[in-house]
Order: sequence, then structure tokens, then C-alpha cells
Amino acid sequence: MTKYTTLAAITLPSGMVVGLAESQAAARKHLLAPAAGKGQYVTRDMVQFKAGETLHIEGDLPKNLQSSLEAEAKPKRASRSSASAPAAGTQESIPGADGQDTGAGSDGA
Repeated sequence: MTKYTTLAAITLPSGMVVGLAESQAAARKHLLAPAAGKGQYVTRDMVQFKAGETLHIEGDLPKNLQSSLEAEAKPKRASRSSASAPAAGTQESIPGADGQDTGAGSDGA
């Protein structure tokens, strides 16, 4: 399910699977039927939402709602390998790793 924020008042058609907070579902319980999963409902009739409400919608978004809903941007996670180890084919920054003498530990002779 994709999380959306309403930019304007919208009306969802009947038959849509939607994820709602308990308070949102309680206010619309006469228009919703429980669906598989906690906080998920199937709309029995048209359901309205005010601007600024957050909801999760399963599947493709109807074209008439695309300009009234904004998908939440998913934060990009750094992969563990790139965060803790150098990428394949690169060397760590270790003094002397490039084959040049750093002078450290040499006797100067």
C-alpha cells in the first residue's frame, strides 16, 4: 500500500481497499467493511476525505484522484555494504596502501 496525503477534498469510489487510522475509520464505519490486514478497509460506498488527511491506497490510483493526492516520498536507505565497507574495486584509505612510502616506521636510512 502506498501512503498518500490529500491535497484537496476527495471522494473515493466504492470497492477500493484503503488503509486508515482508527479515528478515520470510526468516523466512516458505516461506509467501510474490514479487509485483510490491520487498519485496512474496503469502501462500501463513496467515501469523502478532507484536505490534509493521510491514507494508504492499494493498487493503481484512479486518474481523477492523481492531482488531489501526493504520495509520500520514501526515504532512501544507504545499503549496509556501502555504509560500512568500501565499494568493490576500491581501496580503503590506509597509509602506504598505494605502494608509496609514507615515511612512518622507516629508519630513515
